[in-house]
Amino acid sequence: MTDANRVGLDLGFIRSRIGIFKIATWILSLVVLIILSASQYWSRPGSGALVFAHFVATFVVISQLISIIIYLLKLYNLPLIKRLPWKLMEVGYALLCAVFYFIAMAILGWGAENEKLYVGDVEGGFIAGAIFSAVLLVGFVLFAFFTFRSDSIRSQPDGSSGPSNVST
Repeated sequence: MTDANRVGLDLGFIRSRIGIFKIATWILSLVVLIILSASQYWSRPGSGALVFAHFVATFVVISQLISIIIYLLKLYNLPLIKRLPWKLMEVGYALLCAVFYFIAMAILGWGAENEKLYVGDVEGGFIAGAIFSAVLLVGFVLFAFFTFRSDSIRSQPDGSSGPSNVST
């Protein structure tokens, strides 16, 4: 079994296009989650629709963390997981997240307008959440496009994982 087909730490993932994307979307989704959690929207009547935006941020944070672990440890080389259509799954996941963030952006925009009726300045958090949701929406659409056009979604070789075949 070659080194590329084994499970183990893949530091090349961090510098690959998919690694940079997954880490960036994880951080931005974590920011949205923190913003929504700090707003305490659930304590105000009529704010139940904002739960969906909170769900989207939580879903992406957890699923991207699982995906980062799968790619970082090269768990996609396990026999059962190796058979899955990774490219199709990544494109589908990115488009699903884009649709989710589009809906969340609309709900957060509505929530910012709706929350002006109450005492306190929580609509700024909703506006920030809507802006981050728009950025994540564009990011997921671009990632789906580039993943669909690419040949492989695996990370690039680290270059320091073993001896190189250089003639002397």
